[in-house]
Amino acid sequence: DIGHAKAQAVAQQAKRRMVEGGKCYGIHGDLRNYGPMAFAGFDAVFIALDNYAAKELENQTILQIPAAQRPVIGMAGTRGERAVSVLMNGEDFCLRFLFDESWLENSDIRTSCSGPQYMQIEGVTKEVRTSGLASLIAAAMLAEKFRAWTLGDPNVMNTRTTYTPYPNLELLDTAPM
Repeated sequence: DIGHAKAQAVAQQAKRRMVEGGKCYGIHGDLRNYGPMAFAGFDAVFIALDNYAAKELENQTILQIPAAQRPVIGMAGTRGERAVSVLMNGEDFCLRFLFDESWLENSDIRTSCSGPQYMQIEGVTKEVRTSGLASLIAAAMLAEKFRAWTLGDPNVMNTRTTYTPYPNLELLDTAPM
């Protein structure tokens, strides 16, 4: 899928896995050109955006939709080699409560392997890229959370799943208090 718009590539992959009659759309464009009702009535919206500020804008847009028409929101991302996935209902908590505080240090930071990220390494700011493995883990965790939700497991809603790589290997589910 290299070279294709992320939203459209994800939609194509999702369509291959959907039950008969299911619908999936990949919307590629400037989020600021879409009002909240563009997302109303969908069962779920997966936000495939590369920076926190854009994810936050999408979250705030969706929260403007009347509750009865508001979709479940799914998003994933990486920070260094750490992978995070979030599934939320847009009722109890918003994105701000579910993403790690470190993501707020620079809201314009890119959070995927598709663009540069900058990290302090031994006191020097260096450009780094997230590995394909971290991005794959983030996407797989979100897909599993969504699958669990569709199978009726309420425990995956409004939670953050974080994968931390070796040497601090950990898989952690957290929910805001």
